[in-house]
Amino acid sequence: MTDSGMSIWITVILMAAMMIGIMGFLMRSAQSSDQQSVKSSGGRTWIILIALLIGTGVYGILGKPDLADAPLYLRADAIQKKAAIAAMEQELANSNLEEARQLLNENPDDIVAMLMLAEAAAAARQYDVEITALKQAFDITGHPTIRSMLAEALTRQADGIVTERSKELLLQSLEDNLDDWRAAYLYGLYLSQNGKEAEAIMIWQDLGRRASREENGAGMLGLVNNQLRDIAARTGQPEDALVIPPMADQQ
Repeated sequence: MTDSGMSIWITVILMAAMMIGIMGFLMRSAQSSDQQSVKSSGGRTWIILIALLIGTGVYGILGKPDLADAPLYLRADAIQKKAAIAAMEQELANSNLEEARQLLNENPDDIVAMLMLAEAAAAARQYDVEITALKQAFDITGHPTIRSMLAEALTRQADGIVTERSKELLLQSLEDNLDDWRAAYLYGLYLSQNGKEAEAIMIWQDLGRRASREENGAGMLGLVNNQLRDIAARTGQPEDALVIPPMADQQ
């Protein structure tokens, strides 16, 4: 047997041993029941065990679905590198966050320093810090763009859900500035998340048309079209009828 073949089966055997240990514990727990329960649960246990072992063998050969096709034993190095890169990125984000904190401490009334802290906190996934900095900046300036940035931060904190509080902030921002792309995009997301797909499509398509005519609009156009593709997939509508191509003609 080759080294690669042995590695595959070592992976399978280790994972199978773990499953057997788990199932053994479940079977011992089942013995505290009456005999009839033991028979039925024991039969079910072995069926589950066999299924798990089959799945384990397949997993050991096919590996993790979120990585490139290769056996798991060949991917250990790639997994370690991916984890190392993520750790380095987080460390850098944390360092930038501390520098931004220091800058604001030295310039407590500087709006730019507040926004820089908010940006650094978002990158470091410190959403409470981001929200606090944006609230401070908005209380001083009252700027509608900062208000929509606050709504975006609240959405991040809520794992991508546009809350009612965020919705109110977005509507206020759009009332002050209809050209606020961030507010329009997030309000469309709120509508979509609350089952109002037709209204979301109208907002996103209008935003996509505007973005497609701007030199700096490619990023927003991509976000909008991704949402429109998702709606097409969920509703069965033709994707081509929803997405906005680059440099779309004004309608």
